[in-house]
Amino acid sequence: VESAKRLFHPEARLWSVGIDKVDAVPTQWTAPVGQLVQIPLHAYLDGVLSQAPHSDTAKSHDTIVSMDYAPGSNIAAVIVRIGNGAQTFVFEDHLLLGRQSPSSSWQILGKTFSSQAWPS
Repeated sequence: VESAKRLFHPEARLWSVGIDKVDAVPTQWTAPVGQLVQIPLHAYLDGVLSQAPHSDTAKSHDTIVSMDYAPGSNIAAVIVRIGNGAQTFVFEDHLLLGRQSPSSSWQILGKTFSSQAWPS
């Protein structure tokens, strides 16, 4: 969680699009299909804390899919795939990264994600 706090800008926004049944009741994590879900950063960090440790099997799904960055720029876009420790989902995260200057650390400004069932 401490690492995640350093990675995310305090005002970062996290988004997803619902995949639940049309009549499902929205929660802070899910919504009916097609509905936009904004996840508060504190809720995301609490979710990280409740996750199972990142196992070697989960790590086998971790990959950087793409990275778009202009040399000298203070903004980048990255797509990553990450297996969760419980081995129930593989997430695809689209991250918007930014930094205040070329010498400062990169932080996540925005994150959208989707998930799919763990491959059998």
